Amino acid sequence: MGDSIGVIKTDYVFFERIVGLLPMFIQGMNNQQVIRTLEVLVKRNIGSERLFDHYILASIEKHVLQYPVNLYSRLIRVMADKAFVEDFVFWDKFAFRYVYDDPRQGFERTFTHDEAKQLWDSFVYLKLKCPQIDIKDPLIQLEKFIRL
Repeated sequence: MGDSIGVIKTDYVFFERIVGLLPMFIQGMNNQQVIRTLEVLVKRNIGSERLFDHYILASIEKHVLQYPVNLYSRLIRVMADKAFVEDFVFWDKFAFRYVYDDPRQGFERTFTHDEAKQLWDSFVYLKLKCPQIDIKDPLIQLEKFIRL
């Protein structure tokens, strides 16, 4: 039984040391890698607030409007799992703006029925995990693309 505890502790220490090196690599990561890194950090409950705030969140804010729908959906879910509710500026200025603006096309974003449904499900997941976040407006926007 002592060995298994040692393995768990070693595993945690190992990941914390690896995580300590992440700041120098975040800038070179693509969007998929940043979100996958965030998913692992949240799932294992490792990493510092400094790593999240200054590196990962900064990368997300810079590129979120360019994410494909499936990656954006994963972002919403991992932020819900992280219980990220303190920063309403992030939600209003960056995350929720995704459902309205498409800077690559220069106009209002459009979704297929399946994309809108996937996002709808992710926003409902966010609301269940973080009830203090108001998702009413993004859901109204997504309703335009969901065929009943």
